[in-house]
Amino acid sequence: MSLHAVIPLADIALAAGLYAALALGYSWVALPWLSRRMDTGPVDGLAAVVVRAWLGLIHRPVWIGFDAARPLLDASGQGAIVIANHASGVDAFLLQLPFRRRIRWMMAKDQMLPAFEGLWRHLAILPVTYGPGDSSTFREAMRHVQAGGVLGLFPEGGIAKPPREVRPFLAGVGLIVARSKVPVLVCWIDGAPDAPSAFVSLVVPSRVRVHCLGIYDAAGERDPVAITAGIRDMIHRASGWPLNDGALPGTTLAAEGPKRERPSGPRRRQVPSDA
Repeated sequence: MSLHAVIPLADIALAAGLYAALALGYSWVALPWLSRRMDTGPVDGLAAVVVRAWLGLIHRPVWIGFDAARPLLDASGQGAIVIANHASGVDAFLLQLPFRRRIRWMMAKDQMLPAFEGLWRHLAILPVTYGPGDSSTFREAMRHVQAGGVLGLFPEGGIAKPPREVRPFLAGVGLIVARSKVPVLVCWIDGAPDAPSAFVSLVVPSRVRVHCLGIYDAAGERDPVAITAGIRDMIHRASGWPLNDGALPGTTLAAEGPKRERPSGPRRRQVPSDA
């Protein structure tokens, strides 16, 4: 029995037409649309779409003040640093989604589970151990931003417990800012899930507000301690959260410089709110 007798030619033509339409739609519509989501390609663009849907369902985030800052981080070739308080395991996703350019994160090595080695490699995560061995990671971070990349830092060195406090910043944060000489976007994450671990927080419902506080302006300041204090004060003033000067376990604080007056206000170029 011939194939034509089993499947009519009209049905074959219809199936071929549908396949061609799907292939063309994927190539001409889906791929370009996904590529516009992330500048690293359609695979990352698809991941961003999935992550946005998941965040919207579980964490109901609202981004405030990012419209004016987006041109900075969407501009190809412009190095930048994104700094924020660390409140939960969803923080990096929350800070990435407003921008097309991928943020390259510095992350505690002991949090990089071997089971996700492929993911860490794909995201080009910069591992830190809070010890002398971090010098090579520091140099790579500097090369990344000076070559026009975007670097992400959680300067407290871990998720702050108890929540709604501003912990001290790590040694090296102010040094990276001082030496890189690129714009520093300071953010404040409020309402993140308070969970026993970073992984549990991924599925704990919450209502998160991600505030873009502005671009920190060092205004010629090259003292890493002063820069660190200024950025920390910026988050402290915006949030109204108390300062907890106790370091998180396993971290190394910014060096105590000579005693000086606390800044009367953070140096920043204010980004208007789009709330």
